[in-house]
Amino acid sequence: MGEICIESGACFPTFADAMAAQPGGGHLRVASGDYFEALEFTASYTIEKVDPSAFRPVLLHSPTAGAPILALSGPGVAVTVVGVDFDGNDGRVFEVRDGARLTLQVAFITSSANRSYGAVGVATDGSVVLQLVEIVGGSAAVGGQLYLQDSNLSVTSVGLTGGRGIATGVLDLVDTDGIPEHHVLEGLTMRDADVAFGQYALRANGDEVVCNNCVFERISGAVRMDEGDLEFTNSRFSNIGGTAISAQTSGALVVSDSTFEDVASSGILAQYIDSVDVSLTTFSRVNLGARVLRVPDARFVGDLFCAFGGDVDSQGLDFDVNSGAVLVANSRFIGGTSPAAIEVVTQAGSADVQILHNDFIGNYGQAVVSGEDYTADGPSPRDSIVDNLVVGQRGGTVLFDSDSLADVATNLGWDNGDARWTRRDWVGDAGFEGSPGWLAFDVGSACAMASSWDISPEGTWSTWRYAGRDAGSGALDRDGTPSDIGAIGGPDAFAGFWSDGDGDGWPLIYDCADDDAGANPGVPEQAYDGVDADCDGFSDFDADLDGYVSDLWFGDDCADEDASVNPGVYDEPNDALDGDCDGDRDADGDGYVWPEDCDDEQPAVHPGAVEDVDGVDRDCDGIVDVRRPLSPGGCSTGGGAPGWLAIGMLLVVRRRLVVGDLRAPFDGADVGQEPFGGAGHAEGARGGSGRNRAIAVDHESFVRSG
Repeated sequence: MGEICIESGACFPTFADAMAAQPGGGHLRVASGDYFEALEFTASYTIEKVDPSAFRPVLLHSPTAGAPILALSGPGVAVTVVGVDFDGNDGRVFEVRDGARLTLQVAFITSSANRSYGAVGVATDGSVVLQLVEIVGGSAAVGGQLYLQDSNLSVTSVGLTGGRGIATGVLDLVDTDGIPEHHVLEGLTMRDADVAFGQYALRANGDEVVCNNCVFERISGAVRMDEGDLEFTNSRFSNIGGTAISAQTSGALVVSDSTFEDVASSGILAQYIDSVDVSLTTFSRVNLGARVLRVPDARFVGDLFCAFGGDVDSQGLDFDVNSGAVLVANSRFIGGTSPAAIEVVTQAGSADVQILHNDFIGNYGQAVVSGEDYTADGPSPRDSIVDNLVVGQRGGTVLFDSDSLADVATNLGWDNGDARWTRRDWVGDAGFEGSPGWLAFDVGSACAMASSWDISPEGTWSTWRYAGRDAGSGALDRDGTPSDIGAIGGPDAFAGFWSDGDGDGWPLIYDCADDDAGANPGVPEQAYDGVDADCDGFSDFDADLDGYVSDLWFGDDCADEDASVNPGVYDEPNDALDGDCDGDRDADGDGYVWPEDCDDEQPAVHPGAVEDVDGVDRDCDGIVDVRRPLSPGGCSTGGGAPGWLAIGMLLVVRRRLVVGDLRAPFDGADVGQEPFGGAGHAEGARGGSGRNRAIAVDHESFVRSG
């Protein structure tokens, strides 16, 4: 047992003794130890652990089953407990009633209790403040861990883990007096909540809930609001087995800078409420991003829907409207597998639907199904589907489909295969084909790259960007220039894209250094000074922009002035150049370089090589050998014999013709003729001396000389 000291310095073994000695309230300092007491407060006290850093905690237990450890009631009664932990297995940790206020700071609470209402805490017409508090366990039919009726809740860095709500949620905020309470939840984390199918970990009814930096993980349903206002900023919903946020009946839903990932049903279900406003929010691997039913004012601006879909009744966005306005602008729909990225069903034909400046990239199915009308009133005449970018659509024959007379113009398509813009008639031109000017887009398996909103200069960075293509609709970008088609263009584009921090006239979307007026796309580049002055994204040590850094600056490009020479190219032979920068100009590896090596592609051809009679100058002496020498001891045989035989036969024929000419005077009438002169002629005819013999000798010499 520890001790409790009052402001006078006196110390007591029990809280009852200390409070009796200081009945009007005040400061109580508690030493480490276990205390088994039920404390009832009718005055304001601050209870604080003496040494918050001491290893052994101050631990309060309920002395009897069912009794709360802290019970306070009455207007003006405020109790603050700092650095004290609670064992709520036998009874509730707190009950706050009738205008009292309880603040718990730096506390760890465990509970295995099973109750009808709020196993850990209950408040009725009171206020509860939790700061740096962790609650683990606790089960109740209503409000598994905490149940607050007509009471205010404020939390800062609070975790609710492993709670069980049997009929409703783990944290229930209930209004019964018709006066909305205002709850501020800063850094609330709810994990592993066990709620019945179709129920939600956090339930609110008729109140206003603001949730900043909140996390909901591994829950079948996260948040439900009936007849109240919900606002989420920088919050995350992850591994949700059903719907993440359900807002119904009335009120407003606002979600900004938040993330929904791995949601089995809908990220957002909003029906019959007053308005929905979702901005700069990511829906990643969500079956249905958001379903909006009969909401007169719905806005989705600057959002990302990535890898959405999963069944036939899933879309990135699904609207069922009968009046009011619907705006989807500057959002991206990427890698969806649903029948449509956006579907708009008009029930009464009077809704003003605008789908402007969005990206539809690599989705299966249609980009937009708009204007379907199931009433006798006819389709909406005011749908506008303008300045959208549609790239890489897969699996659909139409990109836009409708039975409405929608205003559809200046939509840009690229790389959509055989898909047509529409099979119906539209007001204006549905769209045109052409390169959007982008150079890279990679969202990654977790969609993280796209959700980062990073803009990259042309050609190199691994995120995404547009080079920009102006729309023809007459809209303007935030810098006053004609708007770019797609998610970065138009008046509703993310303001950060168009800021100009250094005042150099180039907005951030094009300026790689918006804090340096000396660096923007209009500045000439100076290589090797370490500054990407022209914002082209290439390394400043890559002067020829071939993607390889100069070897003079610790790179591997041996000719940084020539883009055709770098380690990634094929080294052309017979040019004496080291084209691939491997340090070797000898392409065939025979030890000789062109032009000394007359064929640098053949290692058997080089100066000094053994010559062969094959029509190839193997020794690079400029002489191509075509004759083959005789084999020793006689005539050549083998493959070359037919050629030599043909030459011999020609010579024999020639010889016979000559001999025949010599014989002719002795066989005919012109006996006295001596065409070769006297006796020499006769001797030649007999094979002796003379020209006939000379021919024979010449023939023999020719054959021998080969």
